[in-house]
Amino acid sequence: MTLGAEHGPYTRSRPRWVFPSPDSRKQSESRSIHPFVFRRFVVRVFIQRVNGDNIADRLLSFAKRVLALCRHFPAEFAGKHVGQQLIRCSSSAGSNYEEARGAESRADFIHKMAVARKEIRESRYWLRLADAELAEGPEITALVGEANELAAILTASIKTAMVRSGKN
Repeated sequence: MTLGAEHGPYTRSRPRWVFPSPDSRKQSESRSIHPFVFRRFVVRVFIQRVNGDNIADRLLSFAKRVLALCRHFPAEFAGKHVGQQLIRCSSSAGSNYEEARGAESRADFIHKMAVARKEIRESRYWLRLADAELAEGPEITALVGEANELAAILTASIKTAMVRSGKN
């Protein structure tokens, strides 16, 4: 396509995303993204990564706090059993979330996020069991609250992905 006299004053002579290079005025030599489109894309990607990193950090912090809590459980059978189950499911939630972030398709993302949500809900169960039987205190209550928040965040993310994929 050549830009010439056939383009009138009321027609766009070139698409918005095509700019001549600084070295040459020829359109075919250089193509770049319009600055506005680029900024909007970068901001959107940056916000998504910050939110994703924030959730990943919260899941990692949750698993570390559970590890610290389980060190204080009694060394008897019940304490060991609940501690092992709690460590497994709390650390699995974060690893499944990281797998979801690298999913190959939206369906894969939804499935892995659902697994991460199941693990968080299981963690909440074991924390409530430990609160009643093995230890009491503000740390378990805080961890149950954090598990509730993380489950809600993961649920919202799953619902959003399902709406975007058309799988209401």
